[in-house]
Amino acid sequence: MGDVVDGCTGTGALETEHDYIVREALSGYDDRTGSLALWFAVEMMQQDSWKN
Repeated sequence: MGDVVDGCTGTGALETEHDYIVREALSGYDDRTGSLALWFAVEMMQQDSWKN
């Protein structure tokens, strides 16, 4: 498999788009970031299956 690199820290709602871009990033193993990557992958697969 692989590792998620530079996943963002968990934050509440931020005021600006720039605040999201500059928030702290985490390297290494992180359950939350990995699950978000899996969720994204599943959504992409579902989008692909709807086209066929």
